[in-house]
Amino acid sequence: MSVPLRSYPANNANPEITNAEVGMNIPASLVPQKMELPMSGCESVIRVVPAANGASQNPSGIILVGIPGGAGYMKARSAYLKFRVTITATNGDFVYFKKSAASLINRVTLYGNGSTLLETTNQYDAYHRFLLEQTCTQNYYATDAGIMEWNNQVLGGQTVAGAQVVVDCQIPIALSTLTNEKSFPLFLCNSSQGLLLQVDLNPVSRALYSLTSTGAAGTAPSNYVISNPFIVYEHLNVSPMYEAAIRQKLRDGFVYNMNLPNCCLGSTYSSASGSSTYNIGVGINSVDAIVLVQQVSSGLNSGTSDDPFVQNSTFSGATSSASAQLTCVLYTDGMQVIQYSGDETISFAESQRALSNLWDTNTCNACPNIQFSGLTSVNANAVVTTCALGIIPRVNQLGYRLPMTLAESVARLPIDPTYNNAATVAVRSTDGYQGGYYFKAWNLRKFNESDIAFAGRKVQNLSVLKQNAQVASQDFLFILHSQSLKIDASGQMAVSR
Repeated sequence: MSVPLRSYPANNANPEITNAEVGMNIPASLVPQKMELPMSGCESVIRVVPAANGASQNPSGIILVGIPGGAGYMKARSAYLKFRVTITATNGDFVYFKKSAASLINRVTLYGNGSTLLETTNQYDAYHRFLLEQTCTQNYYATDAGIMEWNNQVLGGQTVAGAQVVVDCQIPIALSTLTNEKSFPLFLCNSSQGLLLQVDLNPVSRALYSLTSTGAAGTAPSNYVISNPFIVYEHLNVSPMYEAAIRQKLRDGFVYNMNLPNCCLGSTYSSASGSSTYNIGVGINSVDAIVLVQQVSSGLNSGTSDDPFVQNSTFSGATSSASAQLTCVLYTDGMQVIQYSGDETISFAESQRALSNLWDTNTCNACPNIQFSGLTSVNANAVVTTCALGIIPRVNQLGYRLPMTLAESVARLPIDPTYNNAATVAVRSTDGYQGGYYFKAWNLRKFNESDIAFAGRKVQNLSVLKQNAQVASQDFLFILHSQSLKIDASGQMAVSR
């Protein structure tokens, strides 16, 4: 006699059905779908909040934007900064941001209840550039960031010479509190000003420059004015009964907790050629990664340049075949992080491990290694027709070395008019690290699961040893770490790290 199959609930997507002898699974496609609906009474609205300290700001100024508290949530990953920039230059046809509109920003700071420090990132322009170049898809880097932030775009359009350039910019702010998986509970704030965003601006020379070379007549931009800055975000209105239930839970002794991974502490150092050591006191319980970004110092604060993207500087001599090779080694509390030194060829893979992208198919380096054939000093500009929007392979600008052909070295930047000069091209064909930009990261996170808090390494002190640098540089060191935000029944906020 056969044994009937076991009954199963209709909302079970993949039940196990057994009889006396055989275990069977019903395919999910044959089972009724479980319908999970959002809470009732939840609505969303896009809010636009203007700056609280005036409608315009000048170089080295400050933008303050307050986000009201008292009700609802600030939806995760929904906020961006919006403003218009008017740039004064002798010839606006050749004006660029030093990467994107985020080059205008020196530091971003976020306060809770108007005064409790939640997060701050110094050297934000270098950090934002690092995120664009190393963690974005190629399409976002080439199109989305170009449209919103003028990433790698000539601002004057190279059409009509003018003394002023006016562009509108939208910049997503890379703070963990704003880009977290969890929305921020504005209804728990005990102040009418739930969050306060402070944006410190860069001087003109660090934010902007003009292309000056053969065929161009630009001079250094002399001023910029930011007008009508505001923040745009999505506000979620939830049921008052739900908010009341959360508040009651907190009055019973619980706290509202938010895990904030990838918070960033940034610092900068000037170094000469040769070897340099950076010793830093950290004192953080969970460091996820350490990132070193090195920019040749000659272009950092220069108002004019031949190179619109990387300030026309190179790490000459640090080629794949040179005996003097740039290396960087990290020590945390006296222990070397990567137990292997003297060979930078693994640097890119280890940097991707630090960024959690080693096996990720969604994000990749925005500058792939693409071979070009038939490029010589006389037809270098032919690459213009090959790559849209100036996104040219710059594989050797990263912290790893690969053999570089003459074609790769020449095929760098189509907008640069100096490529009409055969002598200039011949010199640049020997560059080992193209573009004067070096990036390296070290992974310190023990687990990759996003739901595990404080999965990094406890670090009291760290040291970075840089050897065989060929030129003087400005080095940016970013400590990516986890921290926890706790909110109690009175609305008080406390951050632990």
